[in-house]
Amino acid sequence: MGVEPMSTPDVAADVLRRNPALVLTLEVAVPLRISELASMPAEQRHAVCSRWAAEAVDEIASKGDVLQYGGKRGEAATVFNHLASALAALAVQPGGVTFAGMSWCVELPDERRTVVTVDPGGLL
Repeated sequence: MGVEPMSTPDVAADVLRRNPALVLTLEVAVPLRISELASMPAEQRHAVCSRWAAEAVDEIASKGDVLQYGGKRGEAATVFNHLASALAALAVQPGGVTFAGMSWCVELPDERRTVVTVDPGGLL
């Protein structure tokens, strides 16, 4: 008899149940960030996606819990913006992204696909 790990759908359902404001704001913020990316020339978009992803890795890994439990004034907003930017950057990659049961996948017309990869501290 042991504790079973939660499956991905259970984790997503838990995020949705515990954080309705997070879900609602992501539903608005991610498309806005995608729109920002879509307005850029392809080369600039690739650079911005790589930068957003790299910045988000550290911020979300070290402070992501403030989205659930709170933190210092303004800290949750900073982490949220990194999360929304990272999800937008992933949405324009092949296959898009799914987070907490929400999916974003955008193929931009002038896209020469370049997959964004981030090596979190040499783990890849």
